[in-house]
Amino acid sequence: MKDHLTIVGSMTGNSLDGADAVLTRIYRDGRIEDVAGFSLPAPPTQYNQLKDLRDFINQPENKGNMTRVARTYPAFDQVLDAYTEFVAQSVRGVIDKAGVPLHEVDLIGFHGQTCAHLPPSQASNTKPYTVQLGDGKKLAQLTGLPVAFDFRSDDLLNGGEGAPLAPMHNKHIAESLGFPMTFINGGNTSNVAHIAQDRVIGWDAGPFNHFPDMLTRKYFNQPCDTEGAIGRTGHIHLPLLTQLFKDGAVIASGGNFLDAPPPKSSDPKWYKTVPLLDDASILPADKVRTAEYYAAYLTFHTLGHTPADFPLPSRFAVFGGGWRNPVVMEDFTQLAKGTAPVVLPEHAQRFAHIRSRMSASPDIKFSQDYGFDGTMMEARIFADLARCRIIGRPFTTAQTTGVKQPVVCGVMAYPDSPIFANLEEWIAASGTRPPVSSARWSRASAGDWGRPNPSSGAAKLGL
Repeated sequence: MKDHLTIVGSMTGNSLDGADAVLTRIYRDGRIEDVAGFSLPAPPTQYNQLKDLRDFINQPENKGNMTRVARTYPAFDQVLDAYTEFVAQSVRGVIDKAGVPLHEVDLIGFHGQTCAHLPPSQASNTKPYTVQLGDGKKLAQLTGLPVAFDFRSDDLLNGGEGAPLAPMHNKHIAESLGFPMTFINGGNTSNVAHIAQDRVIGWDAGPFNHFPDMLTRKYFNQPCDTEGAIGRTGHIHLPLLTQLFKDGAVIASGGNFLDAPPPKSSDPKWYKTVPLLDDASILPADKVRTAEYYAAYLTFHTLGHTPADFPLPSRFAVFGGGWRNPVVMEDFTQLAKGTAPVVLPEHAQRFAHIRSRMSASPDIKFSQDYGFDGTMMEARIFADLARCRIIGRPFTTAQTTGVKQPVVCGVMAYPDSPIFANLEEWIAASGTRPPVSSARWSRASAGDWGRPNPSSGAAKLGL
């Protein structure tokens, strides 16, 4: 038995713009070593197909009921198969880039494509659900590798939010860097994780890339504001910032998500296009600049939710595509140092209190400055989840997702191939065998809730 597992972590985010894959070695002593990372841009047809399917899944008559969606969406099988084949391409791409023989790769950790999410904190009197698309069995067949997948369902089925999943992985990283640390992910949604020697807490903060990306697509025909070039030509529009903060992210009851206490998780369907975003009198560049400042602003604001008995660390590691925009990074740094250009009057006291709990000179760095590639952080989370599934280690806790008890997340799918010797030895050593599933979407979808969902084509036949 080798002293490590070689795992491909796979992630496709809410932006629908591509697939990230990382080939990582995770050692028995907990060391994590990236071998290679690879990003595969999504073709426009796939972006449009997934967006249309996601919209259909969230229609009022469906509300995340995947059994119904699979039966009624005309091109469901084709879209799901094309997406899974796309992920397989990214897996093959990172393995080729790493130059590692296929037989030395032990398994894939596969996130799937989130299309809907209604956690307990937002479900009110409705049963919560989560929807990640992804055919684990098909991905196993296409790649010839075992696949661990559907990680969020187990947490949700045990009373958790199903998100964020980053905090426990951040803890595993911090074990080699020292405590305390704070990790902040800036994807479509931002989330924060505070890591101490004996404690991990985390929650979703709110929209991060969501509004800047939406605006650059709408006005500039670009997927994002590369290097902040558009934002630097604009100005912060105070009424728009105020409106975004008050009404840009809501909970099911209509309240402000940003003010809601943790545990909490979010989803793009709760992000609202406030009226001023459509106001033709506001310059497009000013809208982008304000949306970028809003991303940094709400992420600093969320630090005020940190429990009083958890000291705010002086070291911050930021990762995720949104932080590659230097405008957002500069804004967050200025907010932390008290030199920000704008603070809404109602937040002046809160922001001063946050700063009083931090070092006078907080060390805010990209995660790669600590030795971990931030562009592959989210993909690596799912490599780590796959490892923890194999060894039977819980990945979510009451302080990260609100789950009732620590939960081991995920199920397995295997190709029709010979036994994977190293993987089997690790499983045998763990004393527990992961459950096997042929699910094509998350088991905690509204139409399934823990039941196996139909295999390919079965839903079309009404089975």
